[in-house]
Amino acid sequence: MQLNSRSVNFKSLNRKRFHAENLALSEFRLSRQGQSKAPVRNSHGNLAEFGPALLLYFALVLAPSLALIRLGASITALSFAAGCAAEAASKAPCYDRASVNARCAIDTLVRSPLWGLSGLKPDAIKSVNLFVDEQVIASGERNASAADKPLQKPVNPGIDTYEYDLQISYQLEPILPMGGFPFLGKVPLLTDSAQVTARALRPVEYLDGLSVN
Repeated sequence: MQLNSRSVNFKSLNRKRFHAENLALSEFRLSRQGQSKAPVRNSHGNLAEFGPALLLYFALVLAPSLALIRLGASITALSFAAGCAAEAASKAPCYDRASVNARCAIDTLVRSPLWGLSGLKPDAIKSVNLFVDEQVIASGERNASAADKPLQKPVNPGIDTYEYDLQISYQLEPILPMGGFPFLGKVPLLTDSAQVTARALRPVEYLDGLSVN
């Protein structure tokens, strides 16, 4: 009888210990789950708190950097186009033909895949003007004709040099949407459009057809 009572007590003790261990394990699992969910809530909270700061950082730091990169790429592309157009004009036998050659060269270039890599739109070109620059060799004085007009005086290659001056202007749209950042105001290239002009000079090869007497 004493052995039976001892065995019963031993079994009841094992049951209590088993229940206690299960309870401790359940509490441990619940605590681990609570710890794993806490960082998720904190991360969402941090994103909500830093959202305006990130937007301000983009508007004041990243957007101006992108605008400068875009400006550099645009100036490079326009300078290349102006050089090609001025080169085509310099080989023309007369001014009228030089003007036509310059515009044909630009029209061909802006429709090429190379121009597409620059991100510039052909319809955003505002003007293409061809001038004639006359420089007096002795004094260095420079005289320019009106835009898209030949010289209105005789050519004298003995004392003067002559160049075609081609200028091309392009309208760059802003990076940020207009009105989206009222605190910035109107900043060219950021919240307002800007006009970029490139220029190229080439010596005139056929002086006889340069002016209108």
